[in-house]
Amino acid sequence: MDYYIDVDQLFDIIVEKNLRPTKEIITEISYDEDGNEVKEEITKTLYPSIEVNAPKYELLSTMIEVVMNQGPDDSDATLGFEHALEESDFAFKLAYNTLLHYEILKLNQ
Repeated sequence: MDYYIDVDQLFDIIVEKNLRPTKEIITEISYDEDGNEVKEEITKTLYPSIEVNAPKYELLSTMIEVVMNQGPDDSDATLGFEHALEESDFAFKLAYNTLLHYEILKLNQ
């Protein structure tokens, strides 16, 4: 089985949601040559900076590291991946299943 990490999905999870551009209206006041007040409205679009949820990032980063470094034991390939997964330690199972659940770890079809 070939797996891959969906980086876009990971990004969507760790970046704070609802960071939408906002509009700000600025009114500039000036005077014409006759001394009359002239108001001009200028609309600016403000784009927020990207905010990463640090606890989510750290947790998912650790889980990816666990999955990449502690794969299931390949001692008996004839029994299959599911058996090897059942024999794996708790940390690997938790990391593997969490990454699958959040669709970060995907099976290459």
